[in-house]
Amino acid sequence: MANLLEFIIDFNKKTVEQNFSFLNETSKQTGRMMESFFDYAPQIPEDSKKVLRNFYRNSNDGLDSIKKTVEATLSVDISTTDTSVQMLKVFEESIQDAFVLASKIQEQNQEFVSHVTSDLPREGKQIVEFISESLNNNIEAFKDVINKNFALANKIIEENQK
Repeated sequence: MANLLEFIIDFNKKTVEQNFSFLNETSKQTGRMMESFFDYAPQIPEDSKKVLRNFYRNSNDGLDSIKKTVEATLSVDISTTDTSVQMLKVFEESIQDAFVLASKIQEQNQEFVSHVTSDLPREGKQIVEFISESLNNNIEAFKDVINKNFALANKIIEENQK
């Protein structure tokens, strides 16, 4: 039975590795095509190019984060008694990576909103800034709740291991 389980895990690891290798190459090719397109389309404003490049970079960061999470999940030793601790750690790290990526996207959105609203009247800017600030505060509140839940889960596991 153990050999079958090892075979299944090895098969899944190789499958994941091959699929992410394919996705990585596809992503690189997409980046090269995008840059080639920009070279032949000088009428595209630099701001728009920057937004697309940031989107591309964030997509790659997200892909790397997913790959890291999947690989970490597949490397968890399920024959040990602390499997749940290992899985919780992998899950927590993947969520933290997602939060880092979300923060990068928030920063870029703030920059984009500032640029787009530069020609709006003062009142219009205030409304957009209020909405943006509210959204950012809600995201931070969500992160706080998630982090507290992980802290509680880790505490419960730690207490049960004693």
